[in-house]
Amino acid sequence: MKKLYLLVFFALIGLHLFAQRSFSSYGIPTQILKGTSGSYSYYIRLLPNQQINGSMLSLQYEIPATLNFNKSYIHVSINDEPTFSGAISKDSVNRISIPMQLNSGQKDVFLKLTIRAQLFVGDDPCQDENNPSLWLKVLPSTAINWALNKNYGLAAINLSNTLFTKKAIVYPNNISSGELQTVALTYARLRKAGINDIRLYSQDEMPAQLKDFIYIGLLHKIKPAFRSKIKIGPKAGQGLVYLYKNNGLDQVDQVLFLTAKDIPGLSKSLDAVLTKGIFEACFQDHLLINKSAYKPYTKTNRLYLSDLEDNNILMTGSGSLYHNFAFKTSAFADLPADINAEFSIKYTGLEKQDRGYFNIYLNNALISSAQLNESGSLRVSTSVNRYQLKKFNTLRTEFVFHAADGICAGNFRNFIGQVDAKNSYLTVQSKLSEKNLTFFSYPDAFQQEAAILVSKNALSSSVQAIAKLVSEINDHYSNEIRYRPVVDFADHAEQYAGKNIILISGRKDALLGKFKQMPLKYNQSFAIYDNASNEVIYQLSAPDRSAIAQIFEDEQFPAVLSITIPDEGFSSAALQQTVSNMNEQLNQFSGNTLISNKNDHLIFNLAQNSNNVRYADNGNTAFSLFWGKYKLLLLAGTLFLIFLSYLYVRKKVKQSQKIVTA
Repeated sequence: MKKLYLLVFFALIGLHLFAQRSFSSYGIPTQILKGTSGSYSYYIRLLPNQQINGSMLSLQYEIPATLNFNKSYIHVSINDEPTFSGAISKDSVNRISIPMQLNSGQKDVFLKLTIRAQLFVGDDPCQDENNPSLWLKVLPSTAINWALNKNYGLAAINLSNTLFTKKAIVYPNNISSGELQTVALTYARLRKAGINDIRLYSQDEMPAQLKDFIYIGLLHKIKPAFRSKIKIGPKAGQGLVYLYKNNGLDQVDQVLFLTAKDIPGLSKSLDAVLTKGIFEACFQDHLLINKSAYKPYTKTNRLYLSDLEDNNILMTGSGSLYHNFAFKTSAFADLPADINAEFSIKYTGLEKQDRGYFNIYLNNALISSAQLNESGSLRVSTSVNRYQLKKFNTLRTEFVFHAADGICAGNFRNFIGQVDAKNSYLTVQSKLSEKNLTFFSYPDAFQQEAAILVSKNALSSSVQAIAKLVSEINDHYSNEIRYRPVVDFADHAEQYAGKNIILISGRKDALLGKFKQMPLKYNQSFAIYDNASNEVIYQLSAPDRSAIAQIFEDEQFPAVLSITIPDEGFSSAALQQTVSNMNEQLNQFSGNTLISNKNDHLIFNLAQNSNNVRYADNGNTAFSLFWGKYKLLLLAGTLFLIFLSYLYVRKKVKQSQKIVTA
């Protein structure tokens, strides 16, 4: 009986933990609301076992002590329905529990949560117009305790709503390159949906308690115990997506199979998962796919603001009204050296003596400022050079408005400003030409017509790293998977001549020896020296089992990204860390070699015959390395000995002259 109580207790605890999700677990950062009236809307996907009615919002926010707490309020709306309004207390960090209830009764796929702050410092709002103390931080520790959907059960689950509950992928032990590509792209699809901590398991390593996951593999390679759950058999060349579901102890067990008889069929199953609208419109438990609808995505050199956010942001108020657009240089077909920016804006026409400006900032640097007039519309052009661009960029558009007599005088009404996102765009004026490839070209160079190659001896340790690579290659601004790199084994490299490749291998892989322009060679021990101090920064024989990533051009492949770790110590964690470190270094124009271990990483710009790299062989013996390190000291010592010898000889000569004179 005690065991039964314990089982029920832990089941209830598990349900509670599953039902509560913090903003940070959704990837939502701290949001700052500024001004006398600031607001922000959050959009959160509802899972099939969650419902809004009966859920509880635990709102946590931080405020300055300078607020007038008698006049400052916070308001919360759920799906545009007012839900809560209350005064702000004097605590620096406030916690409010807000029951969530909708009166419309409609079934929603997303929760729209709008938080609005009404803030004052003094008693007169006219004096608070530009007060910097008017702010409220919505903290990522804010959480939602989800109520379980009363209608949740076997009948409520189908292909349209099953995908985003999955946080694990299982694959066959002897995974093929086609299956690996399917695993990696499915992983990227889940990451695009905001799902974190996705686990990948070979079928023999799958935990017994795993009850809700995706199973990817050819039909004959799936374990018999799971294969028996699939009640439909696909034909050759046909893809199958099959949802198995069963009532478990404390949840509905779900296995989503992506399978087929052959690799062409499996590719069609993958296409159903990646193509927008197919799953969303499928309210059944299986899908047979006869034809793939995939068309390769082609990038252009023009990026509309509506691509980044599909709405025209309407801003009202006075003082400073701004909106941020985030974009990456990888959004363009070519790496930009210069960008031309065109903005079409509409706003409230100014009265006489009113002051208004439209400002444009890139990465917190002002690049343009235009004065507003009485017309109510304006077109603004400006340019950006390569030194103002980063890999990740923040473009801010700002309306600045000040009424001639202040906001409380005359017949003032709120100023309205809007950037026409569909007619505002960024265009690449000139392409960036790099003398040597650097990590600034990653992942751009590997998004189209590229292949990821892996050595067979490194395969078991590389699955998670390859999945992460494919996810980072798909850094497109939309939520869709735009780029589908081929995944294959390294011994098929000749098939991809003329294409850009990413190679994951050990340091003794035969393909590495064919790269004549690779900065670092692994067939000899080497040391990397610092230019200034001539001190050793890194040695290949170091015991920390570092992973090394190099990006370079080659005669056979236009761009090569090689990631290697020691053959005797393949580590999945080391490979994943290297992929993460490459992503951190994207603002580095000059780095082409990254050395990473579990504690730190170093980045270098090494030419093919760099003086910073010294090999132990080919004349670079231990003596030559010793000479290279201490030659200045030895030369100084030699000169000092010569000087002492000179003094000694001079002394003896003088003594002999005295004897002769005597």
